[in-house]
Amino acid sequence: MSEFEPFVGEADVNRLIGALRGERTDRVPHFEILIEDQHVERIIGRKAGNTLGVGGDPAKGAVAGEGVRPMYPRDYIELCRLIGQGAIALEALWTPLKHVKPDGSVGLITNRSIERRTDLNRIIWPGEAEIEERLQYVRRGAKGTGLGVVLMGGCIFQTLYEFVVGVLDCMRMVMDEPDFLEEMMARSADYFAELARRAIEAGLDIFFPADDVACKTGLFVRAELFLRMWRPNYDRILAPAIQEAIKALHEGVCGQRLRR
Repeated sequence: MSEFEPFVGEADVNRLIGALRGERTDRVPHFEILIEDQHVERIIGRKAGNTLGVGGDPAKGAVAGEGVRPMYPRDYIELCRLIGQGAIALEALWTPLKHVKPDGSVGLITNRSIERRTDLNRIIWPGEAEIEERLQYVRRGAKGTGLGVVLMGGCIFQTLYEFVVGVLDCMRMVMDEPDFLEEMMARSADYFAELARRAIEAGLDIFFPADDVACKTGLFVRAELFLRMWRPNYDRILAPAIQEAIKALHEGVCGQRLRR
């Protein structure tokens, strides 16, 4: 049994959406993407994983997130009600780019082995199976509870420099092979744009684009060059949310739009 003193009041997604619109709300909404395993256990009184996954931590990378499932809805909904959070957050951070491993199994590319254009032939690009794997959790959601559903994803650049290409080679490609890098980002954006569109159709309340493109001193790539490569692809990812007036949240900054 939990020893946590629960929040007094109702958790409500409309409070969170209202705050993101810049509206005055009855209180500041509670919202946190990652609540760690031990904190979750202390709050709800049993082991239930963390709010990004059970059996791993996708926030730490594609390897840590491979094969991880989201927290069961009943656990997440109970957690949200106890802390007064208005929405559950589902993770779809990394583009699921796969390849055939030396042992013959198929898994995510995490060894930074894509170095030249001929390596594109080794990539197994995400399709219907990968989209449906994420959508099933959006559909389960939190219907009838007053809570909303947030989908966090869209790391079209970070997936490449962290796991698929590597930081040094990625920065080299920016200068020497921009078309190659842009093609990989564009194909990643194809996946996320379709995932966003169908998640919205399935009842998504907030889309949280989470690509990591900068450090505390600024962008990894100078702005005018990076925007030319990245912005058109991200415009496509955000287009379904903007078209359907679904709130877009980016690293705590309100995006364009507004529903409800």
